[in-house]
Amino acid sequence: MFRVLAPMGRLLLLGLLIGSATSANAGKVIVYTDRELALLQPIVQSFREQTGHEVEVVFPRAGVQETLDKNFDSITADVYITASINNLVSMQKAGMLEPVYSDVLTQNIAPEYRSPENEWFATARRARIVYTRGLIPGAAELTYEDLADPQFRGQICIRSGTHSYNQGLFGAVMGHLGPEKGAEWLTGLKANLARKPTGNDRAQMKAVTDGICKIAIANSYYLPLAKQHLRQRGWAEKLRVIFPKFRDGGTHTNISGMALLVTSGDVAAAVEFMEFQSTPEAQMIYVNQIGEYPVTAGVASNEKLAEWGELESDTLALNEIAGNSAWAKETVAEIGFND
Repeated sequence: MFRVLAPMGRLLLLGLLIGSATSANAGKVIVYTDRELALLQPIVQSFREQTGHEVEVVFPRAGVQETLDKNFDSITADVYITASINNLVSMQKAGMLEPVYSDVLTQNIAPEYRSPENEWFATARRARIVYTRGLIPGAAELTYEDLADPQFRGQICIRSGTHSYNQGLFGAVMGHLGPEKGAEWLTGLKANLARKPTGNDRAQMKAVTDGICKIAIANSYYLPLAKQHLRQRGWAEKLRVIFPKFRDGGTHTNISGMALLVTSGDVAAAVEFMEFQSTPEAQMIYVNQIGEYPVTAGVASNEKLAEWGELESDTLALNEIAGNSAWAKETVAEIGFND
């Protein structure tokens, strides 16, 4: 079952998975998420078919952390799935995550893609990249630092600076440049915007094909998703991709991830669901149906992703990126990035 929790607690049913649990004793996993529900459906359906566990996916419009905090004593939620390391670490700091000691997870997921305390685990990777319609100066050697250069004045589209995708990128910038140079970079990026930050990642990409800007900053998996969408395919086919790097590093790569919640009512079933997501089968769902990069060793990207070339991920630790989130939020507010 997929449902949306409205801010006042009203439930809006979005749809049911095909069939029900195959066994009366099969556990039920309740997933709270801030990801698009459609992205999780193939993972959930595959898990249900293999195990017989029922999975209920809940999208709280008020936010997962806010909803769990407000209803902590009465709510049952097993697994948290999110689209950013910043969200995982925020939940960890709030004391809402339970460590998972699973040989399956530690064998399948490399240390750099899970917390040292085993409180969160990556499910897939994605790069924060640049989309253009035509050639831009120095495209082959483009760096994130270049995006703040005056040569791109009035040419860039990006979503809100407070969104977790950009908070991750800005935290990585701070990790490479330091707080003072990082603030200068963010100020330069704001000066290069073609419009006030608005809309989601796909809105920035479409703005390039509409002639509103020449450069869009967005996640890598949105192009494969847009090409699967009948109404978006037309503009998506017009875009070129560029994978910027830091001058002293690689391409900023964030994660989608999962964690066991302290409010879990069925830990065994919840851990089984988490372990499933690290298997080659589930990883290929993330690759083929969503367009993300795998985190499990031995699982290769598909041909479409391979056409872009090898992803040379930056080596800045995920915990360091998330640790810079306070600086990122404060700096975005101080310079009025969204104004």
